[in-house]
Amino acid sequence: MSGEGKKQHLRDEETLKYLAKRLKELRVAAGMSQQRLANEAGIEQSLIGNIETAKGNPTVSVLAVIAKTLGVPLYELFKFEE
Repeated sequence: MSGEGKKQHLRDEETLKYLAKRLKELRVAAGMSQQRLANEAGIEQSLIGNIETAKGNPTVSVLAVIAKTLGVPLYELFKFEE
Protein backbone atom coordinates (compact mmCIF):
# COMPACT_ATOMS: atom_id res chain seq x y z
CA MET A 1 0.00 0.00 0.00
CA SER A 2 1.40 3.42 -0.90
CA GLY A 3 2.08 5.99 1.79
CA GLU A 4 -0.97 8.05 0.82
CA GLY A 5 -3.18 4.96 0.60
CA LYS A 6 -2.05 3.87 4.05
CA LYS A 7 -2.79 7.32 5.49
CA GLN A 8 -6.30 7.21 3.99
CA HIS A 9 -6.87 3.74 5.44
CA LEU A 10 -5.87 4.97 8.90
CA ARG A 11 -8.26 7.93 8.60
CA ASP A 12 -11.04 5.54 7.60
CA GLU A 13 -10.36 3.36 10.66
CA GLU A 14 -10.42 6.42 12.93
CA THR A 15 -13.70 7.58 11.43
CA LEU A 16 -15.24 4.16 12.07
CA LYS A 17 -14.03 4.28 15.68
CA TYR A 18 -15.59 7.71 16.19
CA LEU A 19 -18.83 6.54 14.55
CA ALA A 20 -18.84 3.46 16.79
CA LYS A 21 -18.55 5.56 19.92
CA ARG A 22 -21.15 8.08 18.77
CA LEU A 23 -23.72 5.45 17.82
CA LYS A 24 -23.38 3.79 21.21
CA GLU A 25 -23.75 7.16 22.97
CA LEU A 26 -26.94 7.95 21.07
CA ARG A 27 -28.35 4.44 21.52
CA VAL A 28 -27.72 4.46 25.28
CA ALA A 29 -29.15 7.99 25.58
CA ALA A 30 -32.29 6.71 23.84
CA GLY A 31 -32.50 3.89 26.39
CA MET A 32 -32.25 1.20 23.74
CA SER A 33 -30.39 -2.08 23.66
CA GLN A 34 -28.66 -3.14 20.47
CA GLN A 35 -31.39 -5.72 19.96
CA ARG A 36 -34.23 -3.24 20.39
CA LEU A 37 -32.59 -0.76 18.01
CA ALA A 38 -32.06 -3.51 15.46
CA ASN A 39 -35.64 -4.75 15.78
CA GLU A 40 -37.15 -1.28 15.40
CA ALA A 41 -34.82 -0.42 12.51
CA GLY A 42 -35.52 -3.72 10.75
CA ILE A 43 -31.87 -4.76 10.63
CA GLU A 44 -29.77 -7.49 12.23
CA GLN A 45 -28.46 -6.94 15.77
CA SER A 46 -25.05 -8.13 14.59
CA LEU A 47 -24.90 -5.13 12.24
CA ILE A 48 -25.40 -2.76 15.18
CA GLY A 49 -22.74 -4.66 17.13
CA ASN A 50 -20.31 -4.50 14.23
CA ILE A 51 -20.80 -0.76 13.83
CA GLU A 52 -20.36 -0.16 17.56
CA THR A 53 -17.11 -2.12 17.60
CA ALA A 54 -15.82 -0.42 14.42
CA LYS A 55 -15.81 -3.76 12.60
CA GLY A 56 -18.47 -2.74 10.12
CA ASN A 57 -18.50 -0.03 7.48
CA PRO A 58 -22.23 0.67 7.12
CA THR A 59 -23.87 2.21 4.10
CA VAL A 60 -25.43 5.63 4.30
CA SER A 61 -28.87 4.08 3.90
CA VAL A 62 -28.29 1.83 6.95
CA LEU A 63 -27.09 4.83 8.97
CA ALA A 64 -30.15 6.82 7.86
CA VAL A 65 -32.47 4.06 9.12
CA ILE A 66 -30.59 3.87 12.41
CA ALA A 67 -30.71 7.65 12.88
CA LYS A 68 -34.44 7.74 12.11
CA THR A 69 -35.05 4.92 14.58
CA LEU A 70 -33.09 6.82 17.24
CA GLY A 71 -35.11 9.94 16.45
CA VAL A 72 -32.11 12.02 15.45
CA PRO A 73 -31.03 13.58 12.16
CA LEU A 74 -28.40 11.62 10.25
CA TYR A 75 -25.71 14.23 10.89
CA GLU A 76 -25.95 13.53 14.64
CA LEU A 77 -24.17 10.24 14.03
CA PHE A 78 -21.20 12.22 12.74
CA LYS A 79 -20.94 14.80 15.50
CA PHE A 80 -17.66 13.65 16.95
CA GLU A 81 -14.29 15.05 17.85
CA GLU A 82 -11.31 13.97 15.80
